[in-house]
Amino acid sequence: EVSKELVDFLHYITESNEHGLPEECDERLRRLHESIQEIKTSTSVEVEYMKMEERERLVKEEAIERGLREGRIRGREEGRIEGREEGRIEGRKEGERIGEERLANLLMKLSKQNRQEDSIKALEDLEYRKKLYEEFGV
Repeated sequence: EVSKELVDFLHYITESNEHGLPEECDERLRRLHESIQEIKTSTSVEVEYMKMEERERLVKEEAIERGLREGRIRGREEGRIEGREEGRIEGRKEGERIGEERLANLLMKLSKQNRQEDSIKALEDLEYRKKLYEEFGV
């Protein structure tokens, strides 16, 4: 059911080399073989092929360089974002520690002066606590 020309062509593709052309092949296959041989021996085609390979190599190298640059930029930005977040967390912790020490210091001073009502009011009222901070220089 398959034509002899197709069988010859498939055989040529899978089995041929520079010399191997079936004896009983049709004229189209002979012309194809001659064209392929001319292309293989043509120095201009070889030069063009080498130029094409060089262009492809340069394009790949440029793509890799661009990817590396973009990756470094993205990495730096992600690092900055991460660093800022870590800074916020550390700053918050440090602020809480300082605030707790400040309040503990105020409560100790009030306690030494037996001012328990002022201690309770300071815990409940931010403005009053600020006045006491000023009063005690805390």
